[in-house]
Amino acid sequence: MKVTIRKRITGLEKTALYLDYVQHGLRKKEALNLFLYNHPKNKTEEYENKKTMELVDRLRAEKLIQLQDHQYGIVRTDYSDKNFIEFFKEKTMDRYDSAGNYGNWDSAY
Repeated sequence: MKVTIRKRITGLEKTALYLDYVQHGLRKKEALNLFLYNHPKNKTEEYENKKTMELVDRLRAEKLIQLQDHQYGIVRTDYSDKNFIEFFKEKTMDRYDSAGNYGNWDSAY
């Protein structure tokens, strides 16, 4: 399984970025709506190109993980929208029946 970053020159000034991958035997491309300067004129444009490429590389990695999860039937749970204190309290209560372990979790809570 492979996810690649493809660049397409859209004009004299900018280059569009895409993700290319194969899913279920079909080649797909996903437009990222992100652009690079072809010939950066100053340090700001060079910095923007660098940060855009870092973002695109992170998106590529996330897409690869998503495709691998789908291929192997893995379902990941995202806890990022939960309050950490409530999440930790739930995890502490999961260990209530464990005599030695619960005390440590309760103290940490």
